Amino acid sequence: MITNYTAATLSMLSGVFLYYPLYTDVPGFTRSGYGLTLTIAGSLGIITWVLMIFGVRKFISQMETLVVEIQTHNEPPTPEQTNALHTAESKLIRASLFVVGLGVVVVLGMSVAQYIRL
Repeated sequence: MITNYTAATLSMLSGVFLYYPLYTDVPGFTRSGYGLTLTIAGSLGIITWVLMIFGVRKFISQMETLVVEIQTHNEPPTPEQTNALHTAESKLIRASLFVVGLGVVVVLGMSVAQYIRL
């Protein structure tokens, strides 16, 4: 899992480093369709990264803790443990779908940025 988070972080940072010269060196960049679209999509990309790193990861840790607790007892899980596991699973699924959906919006926004005219 650490490799996935590292790759996501490096990807986000490379996007920031590529965006910064455009933002600082091109006058009126954020007032053009291209610049505004990249700014919005990039901002959503950073928000997506934050949600993935701090939100989805939290739910994965909760599930890991529950599974380790269940496995240490060497007996079937109690109904409370099963309910807690199902609750954590549903939260993880919802958070993951939201982050993936937001990621798709980000990629589409960056893909069509060059065609947006204001």
